[in-house]
Formats: sequence, C-alpha cells, structure tokens
Amino acid sequence: MDRLRRLAGLILSLVFLAYFTGCSEEPASQTVSNDGTETQGESVIAGPEFASLLAVEAQAFLAKEPNTLIVDVRTEAEREQLRIPGSVAVPLNDILRGAAELPKDKPLLLVCAVGGRSYAAGLYLAQKKYPRIYNLRGGISAWQKAGLPLEYGKK
Repeated sequence: MDRLRRLAGLILSLVFLAYFTGCSEEPASQTVSNDGTETQGESVIAGPEFASLLAVEAQAFLAKEPNTLIVDVRTEAEREQLRIPGSVAVPLNDILRGAAELPKDKPLLLVCAVGGRSYAAGLYLAQKKYPRIYNLRGGISAWQKAGLPLEYGKK
C-alpha cells in the first residue's frame, strides 16, 4: 500500500510539473515496472514494464514492432505544428481521467514535446497494467533533431 501511495504521489507530481511547465523533460533514464519499482538500466525492455527510448531507438523499435500505436499526448494546437506520421491524438488529460480507450494488446509509444507529459502518461498507464509502454525520451523535439519523419500543418 505504501508503494502504491508513493507511485500515486510521483504521478501527481509529474502531472503537476508537466501542466505548469508546459512539458518539462522526463527524469533521468529509468525503467518503472508495473509494481511501481524503479531501476536504472537499458532503454529497451520487454514485458509488463514502462521504458523510455531515444529517438533512434524508437524508430528502430517501430520498424521491429509495426503494430505499435504512437500516442501523442500534446494539445491539438501543438499537433497542428508538427507530429509523427501515423500518430494519434490522445490528450494527457483524457488519459489521466480514464476517458481514453487505448489498446492493451499492442505496444504504445507515448509522445509529447520534450518527454515530460508522455512520461507522466506512461507512469499512469503502467499503474493501470498496460503491458508494453514506451516513452519517446526528449519528445518530438528529439525526434525532429534526429532528422526523423514529421508531418506539418492541419491533418
């Protein structure tokens, strides 16, 4: 129970930080398992856990796992500026309110501007027992800096 309270406090802190700073970066690289434990280590993991991927790692992961759903948690106005091709808009608030219906049978790659909001969404979804959750570390900014494909303007 104490571990659950600690995880809930961490999630609320991250959401508060993301909301009031626009989308600050995620904490240093770590992996969070569904039981709430945190470990330092490799970026890409398999199983019922949550991990962050660098942009080039995410691109390689998407090539290996083409059924991955790219979930963009930014606002519609942000998505109109630029977005990853094939991504779907699911605002962070919808995820945290439980109003978003995301599949549990495929990997989810979460994206925001620089990684903070998507990291908070990942922690929340890990708590809800989503089996394969990945955060784009550095967000769409890192994706753009890596020269990876983007779409611009209204969709």
